[in-house]
Amino acid sequence: MNLMSKVMAENNKTIEIERRYLVDRKIAEEMAYGRNADEIEQVYLGRTGEWSVRSRKIGLLNPKFFLTFKRSAAKGANIEIEQEGDPRTHLHFFLMAGTALMKKRYRIGLPSGQTLELDIFENPVLEDLAIAEIELGAIHEKVALPDWLGDEITGKPGFSNSSLFDRLLMTTSIKIARSC
Repeated sequence: MNLMSKVMAENNKTIEIERRYLVDRKIAEEMAYGRNADEIEQVYLGRTGEWSVRSRKIGLLNPKFFLTFKRSAAKGANIEIEQEGDPRTHLHFFLMAGTALMKKRYRIGLPSGQTLELDIFENPVLEDLAIAEIELGAIHEKVALPDWLGDEITGKPGFSNSSLFDRLLMTTSIKIARSC
């Protein structure tokens, strides 16, 4: 066991290793057609140092809730602490933020046996955005990716879900200010 794995195991943390790609919205909708989707609502609190804090609701009927603390460890690798959440905490996050990141997640099996997660964003501000991500066992793990994926955005500023949420917050704040 390497040092990083030992530290993570001792602190109930996991390392999430993923690669992320832009996907043309029309292609994403074609790839999603006929597949089941998870309805996902994510709300972030302001950053606490290097950590982002998120409440996630998955599903409409009998939803599941998760509370997650996450920070970057390296390009494509994040330290993640996740625990079961609850509706009350999620509602408090939403009331504090005033908005939520909304997306539909589709799972697409790859020939390698891995699963590509395709997120199609539903907020008007992000209506043209679709992002695919694949979780890996190691940062340099090789994987055959479909040719319909666009530019890789792994580790690029502005494309993390917390950054997309910040974009929503700015737009929501502007709309509120204009209506007053």
